[in-house]
Amino acid sequence: MIDQGRHQGHGTVLHDYSSIFIGSQINTSSVTVPYRATQAVSYRAARGCAIPQNMGRVIVSYCAALAVPPCNAVPYRATWAVLPCHPVQHGPCYRAIPCNTGRATVQCRVIPCNTGRVTVPYCAITCNTGRASVQCRAILCRTDRATVQCRVIPCSTVPCPQCRPDQTQPDPIWVIPNKKQVCKYNVSQTIVGSYQTVAKALNQTCSQTDGYEITLLDSEHIEFLKINKSSSILINGSKRNPTIWQLNTSDYGIIDLYKGNLTLKNIEFHFVLLKYTKSSISPNIFLIRVSNTDDQSGLNVISTSLTLNKCIFQSVAYNDNNQMYQVLIQSANRFEVDNCVFKGIGMTEESCIQLLFVNLVEEIVIKNTKFQDLQTNSLGNALTLYGQRKYRSFVIYNCEFINLTYTGQLQCASLAIMCENVVKAKISGNKFLNCTSVTSLTGALYIHDWKNVDGTPSEYAIEGNTFINNTGNLSGAIFVQQDNEFSKFSFRNNKFSQNLNNQSTGLGKDSFMNVSNTPDGWTKENIALKIGALFKGSQTDAGNGSVYYMMGSLDPEVEPAITGDVSLPELRDKWWQNTYIIIGIVVGLVVLIAAIVSIIFIKDFAPRKMNLVFLLVFELTLAQTSVPLNSESAYKHSSSNEAVCKYNVSQAVSGSFHTVADAINQTCSETDGYEITLLDSEHIESLKISKKSAILIKGNNEIPTIWQLDSPHKELINLKQGYLTLENIEFRFVSLKLWYSMIQPSYQLIYVGNDSFSSLTLNQCTFQSISDKYGYIMYQILIDQVDRVQITDTHFIGIGTQEKSNITMIAVINFNEYVILQRCKFENISVNSLHEPVWLSAHQPKQQIIIQDCEFISIVCNNNNCKAALAIWDRNELVAEITGNKFTNCKTVVHGAGALYITDENEINAHSYYSIKNNTFGANHGIQSGAVYLSSKNPQFNYSFNNNRYISNKNTQKKGVGQDTYLNITNAPYDWSKDNITDIMEGFFNGSVSDAKKDSIHYEVYKNYLIRPELSGSITLPNKINNGERSKDIRRNEEQFQ
Repeated sequence: MIDQGRHQGHGTVLHDYSSIFIGSQINTSSVTVPYRATQAVSYRAARGCAIPQNMGRVIVSYCAALAVPPCNAVPYRATWAVLPCHPVQHGPCYRAIPCNTGRATVQCRVIPCNTGRVTVPYCAITCNTGRASVQCRAILCRTDRATVQCRVIPCSTVPCPQCRPDQTQPDPIWVIPNKKQVCKYNVSQTIVGSYQTVAKALNQTCSQTDGYEITLLDSEHIEFLKINKSSSILINGSKRNPTIWQLNTSDYGIIDLYKGNLTLKNIEFHFVLLKYTKSSISPNIFLIRVSNTDDQSGLNVISTSLTLNKCIFQSVAYNDNNQMYQVLIQSANRFEVDNCVFKGIGMTEESCIQLLFVNLVEEIVIKNTKFQDLQTNSLGNALTLYGQRKYRSFVIYNCEFINLTYTGQLQCASLAIMCENVVKAKISGNKFLNCTSVTSLTGALYIHDWKNVDGTPSEYAIEGNTFINNTGNLSGAIFVQQDNEFSKFSFRNNKFSQNLNNQSTGLGKDSFMNVSNTPDGWTKENIALKIGALFKGSQTDAGNGSVYYMMGSLDPEVEPAITGDVSLPELRDKWWQNTYIIIGIVVGLVVLIAAIVSIIFIKDFAPRKMNLVFLLVFELTLAQTSVPLNSESAYKHSSSNEAVCKYNVSQAVSGSFHTVADAINQTCSETDGYEITLLDSEHIESLKISKKSAILIKGNNEIPTIWQLDSPHKELINLKQGYLTLENIEFRFVSLKLWYSMIQPSYQLIYVGNDSFSSLTLNQCTFQSISDKYGYIMYQILIDQVDRVQITDTHFIGIGTQEKSNITMIAVINFNEYVILQRCKFENISVNSLHEPVWLSAHQPKQQIIIQDCEFISIVCNNNNCKAALAIWDRNELVAEITGNKFTNCKTVVHGAGALYITDENEINAHSYYSIKNNTFGANHGIQSGAVYLSSKNPQFNYSFNNNRYISNKNTQKKGVGQDTYLNITNAPYDWSKDNITDIMEGFFNGSVSDAKKDSIHYEVYKNYLIRPELSGSITLPNKINNGERSKDIRRNEEQFQ
């Protein structure tokens, strides 16, 4: 046996194994080499050359010169790479070859990395995998973009050919065959001598490099399985028929994968209804879940992948408004599905079970798979692909989406792709048949392409698909929303037949595309040709105008910049030639009639139900051919003109209306209402609006118009009825010395209060406060009742934190549809009022609150009524998304948390969903918690606090327990227990990090409203925040509160 630690020829230590490489002769003796993963492996090593490997289709040979320097460059024989060797300054020479893993460069010594799937054995190699220094002998190095897997495998007994230091071409090579080496176990709950559970089999020590292969011998298997093992695991069902895997007791899932590379083959997974437990369904959240990240961004997924092959997933007739999943992928580096079936319970009964939800996955491949027979009121879709990371790949190939119906939110569809970052998506060869949505924008395919931070383009290739008999609100087949004007799209060679929408014009039956940011070079004159080029080769039987486009906002109160339609060539292969389609249409008509009846009240422009921004289009640079000049004849184009009554208002310029009231009293026959421009730098008026029209009031183009009063009134604007948009205006309180009521207006700047037909939209406005020594309770915006509220790029300013103020910035008492705050700033106020600075209350079912990319800075709450900078009070079914916000230096003195306070008092078994993610909480101070306090009485909740950052938050609790988040849950689900409560709580905070030392998340959980908490404790978040990441503002605020 050769000494493993000493260099016999040069007196130098090289990674504890250097003696294997040094000597006068090739050493083929067996040596034992330690490594990190499993047990030691005996192999044969040689001096001079590493064994050349088979890189897929190319034989690659190279020479690893471990001789006296200098080393000569040895080229590869592969056609794609010629990499010279580089000498090491001290000691024997290595040929150092960089292995590019996409995100990081991994230096592997004497190794060309195999970037495909071919198993490549190597001899005598030391590999540094970047994140951890892994000493490997004979490794397989696989660079799937972000994760490098090094596995120790035995080398062949064939010695390596000897190389000379001056040799530029190696001797003839050998290809070493690779044999799979696994630990095989049988699992049976009826056969003696087998392991009874998969968990017991996985607990056995396995020294084989290719991990575990487990076979389920029974036709039915009962087990809850949690996997947290850095190994490859294959679980096979019965050879004849798929093994049915289910539960007979209450639990939250069947398989919960935290770590490992898991493959499931020939297994059928079932939900079951339990008759003798309070939880009537098991599992009650998912059949399979994958969730494993090691930092707040979700980018670094450790050795986690899931492969499904020939599996079946079955739903049951169950609907309690709680969101459930057949398969839930929260984070993994790879997810692959091949030849599987995801089944609902048919189209006659609703279910709350979503088929497949995928998020935070580096690579997704779904092929030869069916999604079918589902009617759901869930917030999700049959298949949801949600992208938050860069450089991910979606491939959906040769799949079928059949008989899928949705009655949920606007973004529902059979396949939904919502990408917040760079993505490459290829959707080809699929069939969408009888996909129907009652309230959503489309039936078959929904795409939302957000604009990422650096403006990097995404790529979407939707090609060669078939869309038949699909129905949606704006489009039957495809809805695309583009926020990133640089993204690239292709809708080539698709076939559309018998798709319908709910628009009286019939335009956009096949596709509706909304572009919020128009690409450079797109004009009213050429846009029809641009859109037509995207659909080259596609055909339809819909007639004229089956593709509708809109450049601008979906807000019905905002006039889009450009609208129009494109007509595709006539479909050559008619739908009625397929009897299968005829049967599907008969079934789909029943659902279609119900859909039309339920939304008959929605007028031609249905996007009034939604104000989120969506996707499309970039000039098609991948086409390689430009649109011919005479191609206009192939596409018919119509473009809309402005249809508003425009008026100027000035109190100084003659010929203008003196007040806004005078202007909107004019009769207007235009369909899109009024557009009023304030010409003066200052405007004086108290305005009451009670007119069922769209009204846009714009300030001065150069600087915001200041709107205030010079005489006593309750408010500047009182909206009783109408769709009001205010743009580029600064609203102010003033102090009037001549009147008893010193502060004007005396109640609020803007008031909205009516039960019907009102919406408020604010864009680029400013709201100022004022010092009030009389202590009146006032508001910048007070809303008693409204349908919709959207506020973007607006600034709410207090009077500083040194003086207490009785002015609340925004109070929404009730709304019917949604409240959206985007890119707003709330700052510099010390509140002593009836409400929090921003207070939102939800009473109605199916409401939405979206707070995105806002800032809450230097806000203080001084009484028991004020519990945080932002407060949400929910008494019914609410969907709340609080994402990308910054809470800095927010403080509460009496009760609650400094930044965010949520009260979920829904006790009527209506499902609520809160997604609080990607926020930053810095230097906030509170009583129970510095950052977040959540109080819940709702047993049907779905909470997510993923990927938040907590920095220097403080509370008044002993030892700072709960300084980042305090959770008080008084009606917990039945299946929560001491055994799983920690896992549940950690699951709420996937990817979140904190600089707190310990126990920054505290929870108190009650069951059945007991007086004392049955489950209580704390969890500690990972600390991955560098000192350099603390901004100057946060450091300054930390010093202020010392």
